[in-house]
Amino acid sequence: MNKLEATKYILLQLCNWYYELNPSKRVSGDNDLSILKSLKLIFFLSTIKNGEDTLLGDPFDEFKAMPLGPVETDVYDFFKENSYIINYHKTFDREITYSLKDHEVKKIDSLINELKKLNFDLVNKSAFYLVDLTHEWDCWKNSFSEAERKGSNSKDMKIDEIIRSNKYYSY
Repeated sequence: MNKLEATKYILLQLCNWYYELNPSKRVSGDNDLSILKSLKLIFFLSTIKNGEDTLLGDPFDEFKAMPLGPVETDVYDFFKENSYIINYHKTFDREITYSLKDHEVKKIDSLINELKKLNFDLVNKSAFYLVDLTHEWDCWKNSFSEAERKGSNSKDMKIDEIIRSNKYYSY
């Protein structure tokens, strides 16, 4: 699955989820899906497993432990390079399209539904609530502690450590 295309589709679905919980904001296009918040939600989504389906490793395979939690660096670079603004109306007005196969769309939709089952209100939480939640994960704690011991503010996170980590989707 192409990471950029998956990211674009996920952003559209995060907007839809947000407006599902906040229907009055759909008209104005207001939302609080900042880059930081979107990066955290993509991390959580990538850690969901439904049967054999997961997004961890394919397409999301470049996580770093950073001060504000795990960051998928390719997705972060996409946001920064494109000055990406997540706004429902602008997203659709600019006709942002994604190129995913039907089974890839179904996979992402299924995983989003699983994440909703774990915490339906997650998309309404603040970016810093989500940051704090990622700081509960052992994979982040261990990787970031190692980075700090080496005088760095980031360290690559291994996919197998993320898979084995305790998982928190709410307090």
